[in-house]
Amino acid sequence: LMQEANLFFYSIVVCFITFILLNWNSILAMGNSGSDFKSKVNTVDIELDFEIDPNRGQDEIRKFGYYFNKKGECRSIENEERVGRFPSQREYEEFGAALERFIFFLLRDQYKMTEKIIGVNEDDEDDQDQNENDDEDQEQEEENKNDDNDDVDMTEDNNDKDNDEDKPQKKKAMIPKKSSKKGKKGSSSKPKRKSRQNDDKIAKARIYLSPNYGEKETLLLLIPGSGAVRAGQWARSICINDNLAAGCMYPFIAEAYKRDWGVVLFDPNGRTDTGRVYSGEHVTYVYDKWVESMYLSKKDCKIKNVL
Repeated sequence: LMQEANLFFYSIVVCFITFILLNWNSILAMGNSGSDFKSKVNTVDIELDFEIDPNRGQDEIRKFGYYFNKKGECRSIENEERVGRFPSQREYEEFGAALERFIFFLLRDQYKMTEKIIGVNEDDEDDQDQNENDDEDQEQEEENKNDDNDDVDMTEDNNDKDNDEDKPQKKKAMIPKKSSKKGKKGSSSKPKRKSRQNDDKIAKARIYLSPNYGEKETLLLLIPGSGAVRAGQWARSICINDNLAAGCMYPFIAEAYKRDWGVVLFDPNGRTDTGRVYSGEHVTYVYDKWVESMYLSKKDCKIKNVL
């Protein structure tokens, strides 16, 4: 029995080794971006709803020797082959960063989406406008203080010279104009933005909003998974090795537009100054500010479905 067991074991080992030797080239190709891999992989059966202009927005991509053709496929400028191995991981990451910027460009150019930059170290557009208004208010308050002092002097002059013809009348006419302006500013002055909860966990990121998204009956929220992907992407490797239609959110955006839906693209994988990723805080912050507070909380909100 022992001899039979050993014979069976050795037979299994011999069969396994034979299988490895016969299929060695195929096994190598599975983890390699060499010529065999590039020639045998078929593209995913999904297409863009627009044709990419190879000459627009691709300057950074072309510096690496590649470009995206009309179908959204990344090809070599020299021989039209698929992307091969990059010389180093650093160059691959740099190419990935250039790809991100090209994807953002297409979101703005093809889908007319509005880009909003958020982050702990810089206020968003609304807060910038708020701070500009606050600065103007402070300057006006200082001017009004000086005007008040002038008003007192003018009042004293008026008491002493009730019948003076020109100067007191002109100054007196200016008094109510400036005081009314002061009152208007004082009533409309807005306080500076207070620190939000978890502000330190909101990394710098880009979100994208479709035109008039708050006026649509249905709102589609698209959130990428974890990893290196940013707003508008599903998988960077698929964008590079297959095509943008399969690796990006473009087909979902196009379908939403056909159905007259609004779209919000999240960007939860940004890193804070400490190098950490807080995806949950990002999603909560964006949803609260650009969906809940801006539209859903209002009585006249037109959005009925959030997907």
